Amino acid sequence: MKFHIRELVPTMLFRLKKRKLEAIYRYLSEHHLLHDKEPLIADLQTHRLGKYLLSTIYPGYSAARARNFAYRDYRECREKEYGTVDPLAYDYAPTTEMFERLDEVFRVDVNWQNEQRLLKHTIKIPVHILKKSIDRIDAVNDNKSIQNIEYHLYLWNSTKTLLKPLCKSLIINSNQVWTGRQQKLVNGGFMHIDISQQIKQYVRRRSVTNETEKAELRRYISLEVELADENERNISHISICAVLRIPSNELVSQLYMQTATEIMYKSIQSSPYPLITQQMMIQVLKQKESGHLDSTEDIFMTCMSTCVDDRGKRSFDMEMIESSLLQDPLTQKRLQHPVKSIYCKHKSCFDASTFFDHHADLQLWHCPICFVQIKHLEELRMDYLTKLEIEQHHQAEPLYIMRNDLVLTETGLFAFQREPHNHPLDTHVNKRLKTLAHVQAT
Repeated sequence: MKFHIRELVPTMLFRLKKRKLEAIYRYLSEHHLLHDKEPLIADLQTHRLGKYLLSTIYPGYSAARARNFAYRDYRECREKEYGTVDPLAYDYAPTTEMFERLDEVFRVDVNWQNEQRLLKHTIKIPVHILKKSIDRIDAVNDNKSIQNIEYHLYLWNSTKTLLKPLCKSLIINSNQVWTGRQQKLVNGGFMHIDISQQIKQYVRRRSVTNETEKAELRRYISLEVELADENERNISHISICAVLRIPSNELVSQLYMQTATEIMYKSIQSSPYPLITQQMMIQVLKQKESGHLDSTEDIFMTCMSTCVDDRGKRSFDMEMIESSLLQDPLTQKRLQHPVKSIYCKHKSCFDASTFFDHHADLQLWHCPICFVQIKHLEELRMDYLTKLEIEQHHQAEPLYIMRNDLVLTETGLFAFQREPHNHPLDTHVNKRLKTLAHVQAT
């Protein structure tokens, strides 16, 4: 399998054996390149050590994306080695980086093609097998993560091909679970059915009073499926996979780190003293606190403030590109985390947190302003200048974005037009540079 060079190392961190990951960790430690809290690596499982090293070497890189590439590499290697595809091709399943696939908890092969027309297409899932798999996943995740674990049902035509699970009916233990939300997920581009509520109800918290039903539930969960296109007989495999839903605030934090890391890389690359610059950047990264969005915002602002030109030395171009109210186009609320795609041509931004909330049930992401497609997180960038304007202008006053990326209030723009020699621009630049000095000092 061929990887882009930027994807190769992150992918390999989830393919290497633990002793090799430990060797990488020791190298980073000996050369003072660790910036995160140092774990007890002897107690860490292999994939968690890989995740720690990923956040150390590639701060802001999506673990979900890296693990998906690693799974594809693993599956294709097995295919070459054994000549058949045994693992199901979850890497082909439409997904987004809001979901980190953990592990398959159940799989059954069915053969309904050669059978006579059945009134019901039903399977029975042994509870003890399901519970054993779920307990194994829970054991390696903290309580906060366990709350965000979902269970997705997949219907396969082959080990590589998923069937679109638009159902007429989906019944689990005599209860209809096919809902409008399930249909919205499938219509939104996904190829799974979220059965988290039912799995948690019947495996973790079974509340049945009838003794006969209780005895049956101790052994099996029954699942009956009827597809809208009557395509049930083409189902070859049915599987359930545990998936971690990443909260919106963690994705926003990841975007701040991703943009800051890109600036750090450029700073180290262009520095005449790269090793000294590298150590300075590591000290900046040590400000990060796990689970705290504010700390990643501070790192982003600190890194970006060092690379912004003194706009006062540039000629002032009065040609205006567009006006902005610093409002999110989806909610009309004030921006907090301004972001846009690297392919967007406009200067206006949308709010990252609102964007992730809005696209939670959509597999295809688009910019809400120009509708350009956004394939993954690496195509998004936090906008420093807009973030700075948000901090400086607390009122919902219209702002005007100029050709040289400067932003003026309506009052400032009209003042310049009346008295251009007073240069209100100078005040704007000084205010910005003063803010930058404050950010650097912190």
